[in-house]
Amino acid sequence: WRQDVFFKHGINPVPPKTIEELADLSERLNGLDHNGDGEPDWGVCLTPQVNYFYAFVAPILQTQLRNSDAKTDQNMFFDVNTFEPLIRVPGFRYGLEQYWRIIRSSNCQGQLPKGEKCDRKTAFPTGRCAMVISMPGTLTSMLNGSRTPKDRVNESGTVVWSIEDQEIGPGGSYWGRRAPFPGSTTVQAWDREAGYPLVSCEEGHCPHADAEGVNYAPFFAEGGEAYALNGRQSKPAAQNVMWDVFTWLSELPVTHLPLSGQYRKSHLDEEAREQLISTGGWPEQMADDLFH
Repeated sequence: WRQDVFFKHGINPVPPKTIEELADLSERLNGLDHNGDGEPDWGVCLTPQVNYFYAFVAPILQTQLRNSDAKTDQNMFFDVNTFEPLIRVPGFRYGLEQYWRIIRSSNCQGQLPKGEKCDRKTAFPTGRCAMVISMPGTLTSMLNGSRTPKDRVNESGTVVWSIEDQEIGPGGSYWGRRAPFPGSTTVQAWDREAGYPLVSCEEGHCPHADAEGVNYAPFFAEGGEAYALNGRQSKPAAQNVMWDVFTWLSELPVTHLPLSGQYRKSHLDEEAREQLISTGGWPEQMADDLFH
């Protein structure tokens, strides 16, 4: 989220904690000017992919599991006992409603009518996005890299708007802020006979909710880069060479991998934080948002 946009429009510099708050805020910021050109801009920018959609469904349906080694018993795609698809249960529908609110107040409304792909990577550099939903690695490039909002210049080449010149107000020291994906205070009860009703976390249905009663999704698989060796077709010498390449990649600092986010506990210790600031070029506020 952009702290300069929040400050400009008089919004408290605190990111939304629930998907409902995210949709409310996106609708509120949609149609306002975020880059000083006098044109209406967007609330949230995203790329409408299946994994992003399920990020909205997950905090509504995933309420019990937190241990990755535990038996799941139930997933959010189908009933494990009957194989009945869960796309028509109230929780799925509720997540879809919040997601649709986001889509209607997003970059899709501006890009699709022009025949363009609805894409956060091309939308965010325009300066028209108040918030953005993205994977950790790509998000870093938007906050401090090749995809930050670009300067707007006039016909004579003079810069008339720059993200670095925007006031951000109190509550932070950098315009580009990062926050965990929101959760939900409304979840689905796993009561098949009752029709999987929607219930409130306040009623004791969210044993892992935070102190404010917000339930967060316990798991989310990040996309990006994946590598594999074909043991049946690759020659032993070729396998050894590629194994050395994979080993070398795994030892690189996380800041040197183009699509990677932090994925190890060692990436989140104090030494790693200092490295991001000193050698990765991260502003301290960016590092603090990630580590705290």
